[in-house]
Amino acid sequence: MDACLNLPELTSILIRRFIRFNHSNYNAGRLPEAMLGQNLTDATPTAVWNWGLSNLTGGANIRSRHEVWTNLLPKGTASVRPNGLRFESRHYTNARLEREEQFARVRIRGRYGHVEVRHLPYAPSTIWIRNEEEGEWEACYLVDREEQFKIARIEELWDRIKLLNAASERKANDTRSRNAQYSAECEEIVSNAKQEASAARKGMTKSEALRNIGGNRAFEKSGQRIDRTREEILSRQTALDARRKPANVVPIKNARRGADPLDDIWTVES
Repeated sequence: MDACLNLPELTSILIRRFIRFNHSNYNAGRLPEAMLGQNLTDATPTAVWNWGLSNLTGGANIRSRHEVWTNLLPKGTASVRPNGLRFESRHYTNARLEREEQFARVRIRGRYGHVEVRHLPYAPSTIWIRNEEEGEWEACYLVDREEQFKIARIEELWDRIKLLNAASERKANDTRSRNAQYSAECEEIVSNAKQEASAARKGMTKSEALRNIGGNRAFEKSGQRIDRTREEILSRQTALDARRKPANVVPIKNARRGADPLDDIWTVES
């Protein structure tokens, strides 16, 4: 959008806005007690300022650099999720939120909350939320699993998400085509096996087919008995070797034994 104001015009507008604020912003909570005692109820900034000058009261309203700086940051809204504060596709946390179990409460309620945040678009590793008890903005940091995004702008993050989604879609397409190929090969194997089995049974009576099945089952059972016998022999041999193996005890040599301080007592006659 093309600019239409020059600096002197913008300055004139700001001055008039400040004057209007000082004459119209009524805030009864800012009235001094001495002013109330004189039945003065005009709580606009200009009236309070003039009363303070005439009575020589008041003092400088000093604000820290951190408070001024955070109040000038861009505003935003983050949602309170079970895995952290979600803001611009990232998740943040700090010690107070974890100590108060804010995320666990959201998980139990099943309903997301929202908080106002201040942020730096070019430095997304930190955002600030309001601590009402302390009356200041406190920092929240990226969760450990998202440290890779701490130097990325939101545009870079979106580009990265698009790339990951595209790669995931390509992988899914490749997997689908490969699985379809495997399924076709399995169906072909089953079909060939059925054809071979049908050709082998061709011309055989039902009793001959059943006799072959019984022989195969007998052979399979004999193989299973041999395997069980072999496993039992191996287990017994292992247990026997364990009993024969000497204990892993380090013998104490007499040469390393020091003198007993009580040896000279046993020789004392009663």
